[in-house]
Amino acid sequence: MNTIDNIRFYFLSIHKFVFSREWIGSRRMIPYSMFWYVEDGEAELRINKEKVKVYKDQIVYIPRGCGFSYSAASSKFSIIDIRFMTSVYYEGGDVLEDYFGIPRVTDSENEKLYFSHIYNWSNKKSHTNIFFIKGYMNLLIASLCSHNPDWPADRDIGRIAANINEGLIKNYENVDTRIRLVLDYIAVHPSERYTLESMAEIARLSKSRFRQLFKDQLGKSPKQYLREIRMIMAARLLLETDDYISGIGYQVGYEDPNYFAREFKLSFGITPKKYREMKEIVI
Repeated sequence: MNTIDNIRFYFLSIHKFVFSREWIGSRRMIPYSMFWYVEDGEAELRINKEKVKVYKDQIVYIPRGCGFSYSAASSKFSIIDIRFMTSVYYEGGDVLEDYFGIPRVTDSENEKLYFSHIYNWSNKKSHTNIFFIKGYMNLLIASLCSHNPDWPADRDIGRIAANINEGLIKNYENVDTRIRLVLDYIAVHPSERYTLESMAEIARLSKSRFRQLFKDQLGKSPKQYLREIRMIMAARLLLETDDYISGIGYQVGYEDPNYFAREFKLSFGITPKKYREMKEIVI
């Protein structure tokens, strides 16, 4: 069984949003994947260079790493937004699209029910809710992929898998144990001041060897990885807590609130304050 067959999906958040016709914006790069279920209205999206128009009762898939711009095309546009990450990610493509054939836009049949279940379980205070959320996430993805029943009749799936594995940023289990020590440490201590020297010391490697091994294993520099993880943590805290924005920045390693705001806007296309304001229009 290869890495793709072992793919897992990591749920980040789910929210309901309502936007007016004035809703418009863009992001240079989406650091996670998204499913949108359109509850009402319509909108015009651009995903990388692809123009997409979505309507009520449709589901749109927005992959991690894409450029993304959007604008409402009706007086009211409401969605259920699921954000998640996959254990398999590679530069220049998307495993759900390239290997599993998930459509960009799908007319919802039974999938609305999965969105509802995920939303309801995410708002329950239960030690079992994560298991239900993961289960319904898998059912949702399987159902969306089934809308492309002939896949991969006209595709060389073996070649696609080989290309994915060749360009793959390895999943956690395949990462060198010395690099995993650093990843685990960052996850538990995101607010620490990290330097190349301090991270190399955790891995017990020289600076040059650590830098090269990290890039070979994850496809990005230690600095890029650290920034990405901190931004994902900050985004979750902004939506899920009422902590001060400056305090959230400090929790993820930014002592200067202005620098944190600049880094956040660079990642998400909007300021932390604007991002949090999205929470205030949740149904």
